[in-house]
Amino acid sequence: MIEFFKNISLKDYNTFGVDVKAKQFISVDSYEDIVILVNDSPKKIKDALIIGECSNMLFTKNMNSPIIKYTYDEIHIFEKIRSKLILRVGAGCIWDDLVEYCVSKSFYGLENLSGIPGTVGASAVQNIGAYGDEAGNHISAVEVLNIETGDEETLFNEDLAFGYRDSIFKHEYKDKYIILAVHFNLSARAKYNLDYGNLKEEVEKVGLSLKNVRQTILNIRNSKLPDPKELGSAGSFFKNPIVSEDELKRLLAIDSNIVHFSHGDKGMYKIASGYLIDKAGLKGYRKGDAGVHEKQALVIVNYGKASGKELFELSKYVQKVVFDKYQINIEPEVLIY
Repeated sequence: MIEFFKNISLKDYNTFGVDVKAKQFISVDSYEDIVILVNDSPKKIKDALIIGECSNMLFTKNMNSPIIKYTYDEIHIFEKIRSKLILRVGAGCIWDDLVEYCVSKSFYGLENLSGIPGTVGASAVQNIGAYGDEAGNHISAVEVLNIETGDEETLFNEDLAFGYRDSIFKHEYKDKYIILAVHFNLSARAKYNLDYGNLKEEVEKVGLSLKNVRQTILNIRNSKLPDPKELGSAGSFFKNPIVSEDELKRLLAIDSNIVHFSHGDKGMYKIASGYLIDKAGLKGYRKGDAGVHEKQALVIVNYGKASGKELFELSKYVQKVVFDKYQINIEPEVLIY
């Protein structure tokens, strides 16, 4: 079904709970209908913004471009060979519903990404990650719709340039495609990834099982991060900066306790932005209804009626304070509109 709306509030469609209006809002709930929309009404989707749960977006103004909410969420086994399988998932599927489904079916691979808000389509754009894993490690292909031509295409993992909270959909392919469905490589044989932090120790306290890994991660997340349904946020607002060994040495000379981890390429390190923000004295900082979360400094929250602009201005202030103390830029993970 395709439904058209005019001048509606997006407050209930973004996890920050920001009250801005969309001049045109189009709801599409099936694979077939999104293809029809693009091919039959190209003018209606020109410059359109495709949304899922808007769990990684901050609206700072009313939206004049069309908003398309695509909710196709079918899950089925695309291919299975012995213990290996490929799951095909509609882009509108809620991400954590997918993880819960996989755990219930004893499909291994996505459990470390439990509790992350958003949709499956967004997981491919953002390359969501947590607890030592990323969605891009499991995505084998993405089915897309070319907005300009109306053609359905399949893009494979090697085409997608997955990086830290990054993919080609943020760059060359931005506004070129609508993500229709995502294919995930999973395993029906027990295979765990518990090397991150003290995750293995926490899981061993309750016994090693797929369900216990998921529940342990949910417990850890819930102890640190606010529930967007109760307190508006987009989870982590900032990326962790990646620095060279020389830059790390400079930072450690300022603060020898800076939290850091080896990152991918030899001689590169990931710095914990949450630590930098905390030590800059901003954990729990609040200006009006815009604030830095009291338990996790990476999270910017809306305590009630903060506007998108106020939340954005707070994020700029956080960046400035951190730079003044450490001379390092922390970049938003959240997309600003």
